[in-house]
Amino acid sequence: MKTKRIVSVFLVVMIAISSVAGVQAFGINENKNDTKALEALYEYVDAMDTQNWEKYISLSPTSEYNDLKDFFSNKEYIAENLGVHTVTSAKVVDIRELEPSSLPQYRLVEDIAAESPKGSVKAYLLGADLTVNEETKYHHNGTNMFTVILAKESDQWKVFAFSVATADTIRDAYADSKLRAAKDIDVSRMLEMAIKREKHAVWENIDGNIIVDNRATESQLIEEAGGIENYQSATNALSAVSANHTRPGNIRIALYNSSGVRYDIVTVEYYDAIKNTLPNEWGKTWPIESLKAGAQCVKMVIWSLIVDPWYPNSGYDMKNNNDGHYLPNTEDANCTQAINAVGGIGMENSDGNIFYASYASGKQGYYGTQYSGVCSQWGSKKWADEGQGYFSILDYYYSYSSKSSGAIREFYY
Repeated sequence: MKTKRIVSVFLVVMIAISSVAGVQAFGINENKNDTKALEALYEYVDAMDTQNWEKYISLSPTSEYNDLKDFFSNKEYIAENLGVHTVTSAKVVDIRELEPSSLPQYRLVEDIAAESPKGSVKAYLLGADLTVNEETKYHHNGTNMFTVILAKESDQWKVFAFSVATADTIRDAYADSKLRAAKDIDVSRMLEMAIKREKHAVWENIDGNIIVDNRATESQLIEEAGGIENYQSATNALSAVSANHTRPGNIRIALYNSSGVRYDIVTVEYYDAIKNTLPNEWGKTWPIESLKAGAQCVKMVIWSLIVDPWYPNSGYDMKNNNDGHYLPNTEDANCTQAINAVGGIGMENSDGNIFYASYASGKQGYYGTQYSGVCSQWGSKKWADEGQGYFSILDYYYSYSSKSSGAIREFYY
């Protein structure tokens, strides 16, 4: 599925020089919006290069001001080389334009900016050459590939999303032979690294050395399945179906209080993250098939955020006030039963890739929109009340949508 449509041929280098000294700008069809957005992106990377965090903050949405001020003044984060703190130099080596609305991160713009006039949102695939103090799952020495979304805030271009690029995005951006070759990027190696991360939960550096191995252990898989018998059943099914994906073992979550203030960043086991998110998203007493559908949505959102992190510069994968309402010690027996019932079963699109399984509350008594790419929580209850199984419910929302060009499929892990 071509989820990341490329909207321009390669951005021609150095058509114009920006007003910022030393900052290169690309021109796209001599469009002023394009030039200004690219200037902001170059300034953002330059701020990473020079550790000019005041400039970095000024190029971020105002709503992130307090988070970022805390992040850059936190001595523990600095000592841990957390997120962008590990970067000692950064240089732009390649940029390709993307269609913003085709990216799951686009909803960050919608959530923060509320309304963005046409032409006031830009998205790019960024190749950045980094030098780091310590290689992490978020940053490594050499070329790093990021997806960047910029939008206007008070008529100034801001970086609303700076995420690790997916294999699909990289593949699509360099697929057209008419595009100028990226002489400073080994695209094949970038794809290899992204696929190994997404398919196998293993992060490598440019040289092929493992930085992070986040593969789930057998004991973690048994626990998620609700016991050895269920796990063995899934394993038997796996022997008859090719294994497309290796389940990750844990996730980094930023915790926010009810006032929207971040108070901690923690590492949580994948299963525990699901158990303590689903009860806060779906009705705890809803029919089991609705809860199983919800378990799959929550599971795949978390999975996708682990392998293609949205917040690499901040050193975590997920926000509990934005991507899923994770709250420690909120496990519910009905919800856990549903999670166990689909333990060992994942959801992929028609191209065999996992995807960010968006969901929203919907409206009580209504199904919601078919093939919308967004599961309606209330809609899943209505379908379950009428006797539909969880996969039929998921198929209604995700197949033939922006998330899957064809029918979605299940896979075993």
